[in-house]
Amino acid sequence: MIDMFSSLFGMPIDAITEEDLIEYFKTDRQESNTIEYKSYDKRDNAKEPEKIGKIIRSVAAMLNSGGGIVIWGAPQPTKDPTTGEHIVKGNLAPVEFSIGKDRFMGLIFSNVSPAPHGIRFEAVQLKGNKFVYLIEVQRSEYPPHQYDGRYYARFDSLSKPAPHHFVEALIKQVKQPAIQGYVEFGGSRQGGSHVVIPGMMYLFNLDRHIPAANLFYEIRVAGAGLFLEDNMEIADLTNPRASLKIDDPRRLLNNMPVYRKFLIYAPLIYRRHIQNFTVDLTFWADNVPLTITRYKISHTVQNEVHNQLNAENAFENRPAYEITLEDGKSEQEIIRSLSSQGIKAFEWDFTRTPLGKRLLD
Repeated sequence: MIDMFSSLFGMPIDAITEEDLIEYFKTDRQESNTIEYKSYDKRDNAKEPEKIGKIIRSVAAMLNSGGGIVIWGAPQPTKDPTTGEHIVKGNLAPVEFSIGKDRFMGLIFSNVSPAPHGIRFEAVQLKGNKFVYLIEVQRSEYPPHQYDGRYYARFDSLSKPAPHHFVEALIKQVKQPAIQGYVEFGGSRQGGSHVVIPGMMYLFNLDRHIPAANLFYEIRVAGAGLFLEDNMEIADLTNPRASLKIDDPRRLLNNMPVYRKFLIYAPLIYRRHIQNFTVDLTFWADNVPLTITRYKISHTVQNEVHNQLNAENAFENRPAYEITLEDGKSEQEIIRSLSSQGIKAFEWDFTRTPLGKRLLD
């Protein structure tokens, strides 16, 4: 679950105070498709249920548009005379009636269909018994959602009725399980001229409804050797990119993680250090893109008893295409590079096969 308020306030939604809100709105703020600032207007003669209904409509729109946050009680917007854009800054315009969390969530579940998950609601009480309401909406796994018999979405920083083609696209989109993978490393052990580091790989399916079928995962170590603890099949320790590939026929279900034990074999340098290396956990399944979690490992042997292992998380659960494109290569360059590497490898390998040797005799 993404902590959206931390990216704005540097703290989770339930830690935000009146002082934090006042400080936040000292700076010009603009709405977007993922951020909506709602002020409370005393001149609006709408009754309380109608005002709450407008907020629920915004929540439904964000459910259909990738999620977002709503701050109800924000300052009144003003128009920038230079750009003509609406700016939110200044004194808070808080809501003048109290809404309990249970009541608000009950209204969400009874008015939004299908009932959503991943919504957080917090009330910040101000002086004078007034309130600013903070609402965090996670991206829905099962859109589209209706409110009051209609579909809404976020367009141009506004919650608007969604056109037919938009709703149709949401209905037809492929649903996929939410798989996440992690590695835990244990304390290292020295064995003569090498160090052995135990590790355990975990794969979780966070989706409560969609199992992950045809699961495949690979543990790859660049700069050391690797083998599975359960069958003791040691990999080629001279290969700087030793790997273990597992094609798992099981269906990965929620609350039933897959785990695998392995050992890393790292030669010592001058009997004190091992070369820094990386550990990649790569996985995919039906309708799940190739995903990578990476760790950077460093190790120092102080003496036979005291070893210092440092496992730094480089990144977690990132689609491989995001990592590749960060290198600045276009998709066409990536394709040409991979195809060139493939034919060069085959050009060398086939000469060592029985068929290749016969054909070249």
